[in-house]
Amino acid sequence: MSERTVVITGVGIITSLGTGLDGLFQALLEGRSGIGPITRFDASTLATRIGGEVQDDLLAPLPIRLQGREISPGSDIKAVLAWNALNQIRPLISAGACLFCAVGLEKIDLNALREGRRERWQICPEIPPALLGEFLWRELGFRGSVSTQVTACAAGTIAIGSAFRAVREGRCDCAVAGGVDSLIFPYGIHTFNSLGALSERNDLGARALAPFDRHRTGTLLGEGAAFMVLEEKSRALGRGVPIWAIIQGYGAAMDATHPVIPDASGSGLRRAMIAALRDAQLSSDAIEYVNAHGTGTRQNDAMECLAMREVFGERMPLLPVSSTKPFFGHLLSAAGAVETATCLLPFARKALPPTLHFSAPDPDCPIDCIPCQARPAHPHYVMKNSAGLGGQNASLILARSEVE
Repeated sequence: MSERTVVITGVGIITSLGTGLDGLFQALLEGRSGIGPITRFDASTLATRIGGEVQDDLLAPLPIRLQGREISPGSDIKAVLAWNALNQIRPLISAGACLFCAVGLEKIDLNALREGRRERWQICPEIPPALLGEFLWRELGFRGSVSTQVTACAAGTIAIGSAFRAVREGRCDCAVAGGVDSLIFPYGIHTFNSLGALSERNDLGARALAPFDRHRTGTLLGEGAAFMVLEEKSRALGRGVPIWAIIQGYGAAMDATHPVIPDASGSGLRRAMIAALRDAQLSSDAIEYVNAHGTGTRQNDAMECLAMREVFGERMPLLPVSSTKPFFGHLLSAAGAVETATCLLPFARKALPPTLHFSAPDPDCPIDCIPCQARPAHPHYVMKNSAGLGGQNASLILARSEVE
């Protein structure tokens, strides 16, 4: 069987910026961040007290019971976030569609946290996170298989890449891929503070997250979910649904240098990008924009720039690059999916998303970092990179559809 062309025909998304793709695009064009003070619980004792928190008015309780439990934002915020994103694209999903779901393993009962029942707020075994996708998929009425990715910060990109291959190879006609995560709770924030990964410049507010900037001080956490409908192109045209982009190629690689510190040489990410280019049958010269992992930590940003320089060579200083994490924070398992959604902006609105708060170039990051405001452009090919804890690396290449 010849390989099939795989397209994105629907996107459901929720972040601290709000819900829906149009709202995301508007925020990217306006340069508006959703990062602010954490209000869901008392964060006064934490070193980092800001993040990309989804506002309570967007977190309506689920109209379902999972495993015999009423689900609310307080009892399972990840289920609520995932349900919200999936519900946005529900009419586009066929009954036999497969789900590729990235999810973080932390499971928090915020109600117990607020009430001081600390024995329950860290782990809630009634709905194991690894089975969340399975429960939601069945409750939504779909019959296809469910695959769960728990590969840390690269999980969302790996989920999309896995779904892309399944559709391209004819293993399913329609797939839904994406991720959900939230670490906006004391244990999650304290853990990343202990790793030295978070900015503690609460006085700067959203400006504390400034990837690739010479004065960057670390990342900030967020929460959210994004899921995409993937299907074969002729099927999409036959259904008359919009085509947002073509998925042209995917690559993944592992470096496994350290549980939390990236390989300083960028070997794994470099190999993932090369694998994606080979899969797409493109040279590096074809890429016109890179959406970087760009966490805002000194080690990650320098590593990523080194890896890109080895792939793109002399073009690197002139190749537009941005990190969209300053808009909503680092979403961990959901990061790759949400950031892939931001890569649709160049195709839909003819503009490249910027890196908010970037002002001082870093000699260790010699890139054309798009600063603060969206840049007009209508590229044919864009690349999305993700680098996860434990050495997980993934790269996607998206192409502009001629049907616009």
